[in-house]
Formats: sequence, C-alpha cells, structure tokens
Amino acid sequence: GAEAADPRIAQTRRAFKTALYDAAAPEWNWKVSVSELCKRAGVSRPTFYQHFAAVDDVYTELLRDRLVNLVSPAVWRRGAGVPRSGALVALFEDLRAEPGFYEPILGETEVFGNARRSFIRWVAGRLSETYFGAPYETLAAELRQRVMFIAGGAVVTMGYWVYSSERDPSVTPVEISAYFNSYVSALSTDFVPTTPAETWSDPEDGP
Repeated sequence: GAEAADPRIAQTRRAFKTALYDAAAPEWNWKVSVSELCKRAGVSRPTFYQHFAAVDDVYTELLRDRLVNLVSPAVWRRGAGVPRSGALVALFEDLRAEPGFYEPILGETEVFGNARRSFIRWVAGRLSETYFGAPYETLAAELRQRVMFIAGGAVVTMGYWVYSSERDPSVTPVEISAYFNSYVSALSTDFVPTTPAETWSDPEDGP
C-alpha cells in the first residue's frame, strides 16, 4: 500500500496516533478534537484529512496496532478444538490493566462507533477461522450471521466484565477466558468443522 511505499505517510499517521493516545491517556478522555490532534502532532488540518476522515478512524488504527502487538496470529494457535487460553487471557489481562484504552468501544458510553464495529469484525474474523475453519468472508450467509451474532455478544461480555457496576471484580482473566470459551463453544456447536483451523488470521477490514 501507499503507507508501506512511502515512509513519510507511515510517520504522519503514527504522529496522529501518538497524539491521540497522549491527549486521551492522562484522564482517559477520548473526546479529542481534530484541531487538538493537529496541534499535538504538529501537522495541518488538511494533512489530517488526507489520512483520516475522523478521530474515530485514528483510534481504530491505534486499536488495530495494539491488538496485533498484543495477540499476534501465532499466539492464537488452537488446541482441542478451542482457542488456547493464553491468547484470550492476554486480551482480558490487557482489558483489566488499561480499561481506559478500551472504554470508547466497550464502555457504557460509546465514543467511537466505527471503531466498535471494526472491533466486532476483528472478533468475528477470529471466531470464523478458529471455530469454523475459514475466513469470515467465505462463510455461507447463515453462518456469517451466526458468527457476527456471537462476536457481538462476546464484545458485550467483555464490556460488562470490565465496566459494569454489577460485575464481580474477583473474577480473574483466566476465569473470564474460560467462560468466554464455553460461551462461544456452546453457540457454535452445530457448526464446528471436523478438521479445525490451525490459526486465527487477521481479516483485512478489522481494526
């Protein structure tokens, strides 16, 4: 892509992502304006709009980078028909360690709608590869609907575990990961393939 071909593009996009994180992190306030981002990044507004349509898109890319570094495809290798717990635990540990980072997509007040939808697609892509042995886009329509339903419920579960006042704070990342596995397995039982996929891949339209 253009970003890979021109290091200046990657540098500019990285500057905006760093600026957004730095602006939000002190109080985890993600309501940052384009003007503030440009000021922090030292880049003009026209340049911003050459790279992103909105602050939501900057966060989406920031989230994608974090997820790739946190749980690379190699980490999501599966065994015994379900994702290995280490990958799920890594994700839930990060949710608990820095909940403010995920709050704009998992909290009760949704800040970045596009990023939330992108995150759900990311989850759907992994469920599809792991439980159904194929990329999400190649599944039959009925199965895609089921996978997206499961992914949406999984994301709601993540948000509840981290942010709900009714949650049990004593539940550990290991325990919630086991629950998550049970939840997905139960909903996908009718469709589990005979030969499971070996890895979870990154769908291109994910975060």
